[in-house]
Amino acid sequence: MENKTVCGLMLVLIATSFLTLAFNIPVVKAEGTIYIRPDGSIEPSTAPIYRDGDIYTFTDSIYDEIVVQRSYITIDGAGYTLQSAIPGWGVGIYLTVRNNVTIRNMEIKAFTEGIFLNWLCFYNNIYRVTLTDNQVGIRVDQSSNYNRIYQNNVVNSVQIGVFLYHDSSYNSIYHNNFVDNQMRQASVVDCPSTNVWDDGYPSGGNYWSDYGGVDIDGDGIGDTPYSISADNQDRYPLMEPWRPTADRLLDLIETIETWNLPQGIENSLTSKLREAFHLLDTGNVNGALNKLMDFIDHVEALRDKKLTDEQADYLTSEAQRIIDLIYG
Repeated sequence: MENKTVCGLMLVLIATSFLTLAFNIPVVKAEGTIYIRPDGSIEPSTAPIYRDGDIYTFTDSIYDEIVVQRSYITIDGAGYTLQSAIPGWGVGIYLTVRNNVTIRNMEIKAFTEGIFLNWLCFYNNIYRVTLTDNQVGIRVDQSSNYNRIYQNNVVNSVQIGVFLYHDSSYNSIYHNNFVDNQMRQASVVDCPSTNVWDDGYPSGGNYWSDYGGVDIDGDGIGDTPYSISADNQDRYPLMEPWRPTADRLLDLIETIETWNLPQGIENSLTSKLREAFHLLDTGNVNGALNKLMDFIDHVEALRDKKLTDEQADYLTSEAQRIIDLIYG
């Protein structure tokens, strides 16, 4: 009898533990659609967005839609996530008849459309945004022209990574990474006018995970275009995922540090690259360019003395590539 009682108590405790775990599973709570109103106010005022003039910065992740009703503003995600409370539903950031809006520095995931520029949206910028697990990553529709979509990661869209539709023209899409978007990486429908899918050579276009071309000359750009439609192609597809220029500077510094050069030589090279990195990070592009040119001159002065020809060739070519990317 005692054993049965103990077993019964154990079963109750186990069942209670499972119920406790079940009820402690976190639930994503919808916060209600957030509006940036024409007068610049945020509704509701409790939304985790801080306004400083025309810059709107996330202070936390958001689990609902944002509707933008004001032009000439910047929405900065500050690294936070904008996510649908119901996977596959809603629009992450929605603009209609809005101009000169910048959307940057966030992850947007699990919406019907991650970002939707709908009807007469001109001169807007979308950059450094990661769009993941949306039905469509970015949709540009109904005569939305002269927008720039660059330096983004568009990943695992259930349907299309970027969708241009209904006479959306003269948009620029470059330096993005299109990875494993399930139906199509990008699609253009009913857009008879020009859209540009690269930033010219040697700056390059986009990275496409399904690109099947080769890079015989080793410049990091595919030798054949990537076709989106009959009239839309990326002329200079990237062979590797695009990375910010600052990351390339850090890679170059790390390479030099693996060469076991005399400490004074290593420091003289890496210090110039670190200064270029700092100048670029603070927005002083000209200063960064000048520092990189000084770096190339210094490498040439060390050629056949402290650096082999192979090392000098590598450093000058990589530095020149970074310069070209900055100019691009």
